[in-house]
Amino acid sequence: MGKHFYLKKAGLVVCFIVICILFLYSLYKYMNVYNIEYNEQLQIQMMEQNLFPDILDIQIPYDSHYISAADYDTEAIHETKVSAASSNSNHVWLGDCILSIPKINLNKVVYTGTERLEHLKDYGLATAADTMKYENGGNYIICGHASRLYGHSLNRIKELDKEDTIYIKTKNSKDCYRVTKVSYENMNETSKYCSQTSQRQITIISCAKYVSKESYIVITAIPE
Repeated sequence: MGKHFYLKKAGLVVCFIVICILFLYSLYKYMNVYNIEYNEQLQIQMMEQNLFPDILDIQIPYDSHYISAADYDTEAIHETKVSAASSNSNHVWLGDCILSIPKINLNKVVYTGTERLEHLKDYGLATAADTMKYENGGNYIICGHASRLYGHSLNRIKELDKEDTIYIKTKNSKDCYRVTKVSYENMNETSKYCSQTSQRQITIISCAKYVSKESYIVITAIPE
């Protein structure tokens, strides 16, 4: 009886330790996401405001559904502003453009070039090819992961419907697009959506494992 009691107690201790480890790991993953998202929003703000012409006038980055404005470190923001103000504006603009979708509170840099896959690993957005640039026109294809964390990366892309608005922001322009189609495709049959077009359009592709392991969601949009 005593031996059985101690074995049961030891089992409970092991279970408790495992639960603690899983909790700490989840917390670590969440904080990593938080930091990446926080830094990206600061960078986007610098890009959009051209290095803060007035470094004393700052707006808190937008509230996401999992980061509140109260969480931002104002001292860290001030240091970022001062550092940015002493830099060249050409060094601040990251990636190829900014994808903005108000309906799902999305505001993210789209990267191109040979290092774009590294950004994808961190749940960033990237073009379908390393030579693809928005300024080249045609079918601009944006790829990204659908995070399990609500509001992170393309987690909410499935909420888009026809006629919803998408913006593409560059150094010199802000272009408006209207969603024309939302579909779910087999991941092995999405190449047709990556073909180039004579007319400008936006195509967003992401995994849709909530449908099936082989499913992708494909969003297409044309200029307003």
